[in-house]
Amino acid sequence: MCTCCDAIQVEVCSRGLATVVTKAHYYCIVTLFKNCILAFVPVIFQRGVAFQSCLLGFSIVLFMMHQQQVQPWKSNIANQLDGICSAALLSLLLCGTLATPTNLSIVKDLQIAGTAVVCLLGVFLIGGLGYSLYRLCVPGKHYKWFICHHKADASAQARLLKMLLQAG
Repeated sequence: MCTCCDAIQVEVCSRGLATVVTKAHYYCIVTLFKNCILAFVPVIFQRGVAFQSCLLGFSIVLFMMHQQQVQPWKSNIANQLDGICSAALLSLLLCGTLATPTNLSIVKDLQIAGTAVVCLLGVFLIGGLGYSLYRLCVPGKHYKWFICHHKADASAQARLLKMLLQAG
């Protein structure tokens, strides 16, 4: 026996589950991981606000770049708003960091964090250049169309698809 409330509840549940794009079905795990990092960084690294802010800022930027690359939400507005919320969180973190007093130990922590970031950027830059040179020297095979079929069963369908692709 189906009532009106059950039909509405099924509709709401189906719309709620359909908010993430199929190719990004894992994005809820990424969001959970991001929230765990944001919660546990101040607990694990209690040494200074500046070091915590550097780690939190780096993780927010990393997850924001991933979100903008994957575009997990079905609506473009939702994807843009997710990026805007991450940027607003980063701005709020920066304002809070600038409001804290500094001393010599905080400056030393910032030097260590800055050196680590510069080294990490150098590794990524050298790795990216190396991969680009590898792809330049060893190019892959380029196909305009690739049709894979079982010769006995689908050869006629493959020929039809090839003719349609060549005609259009």
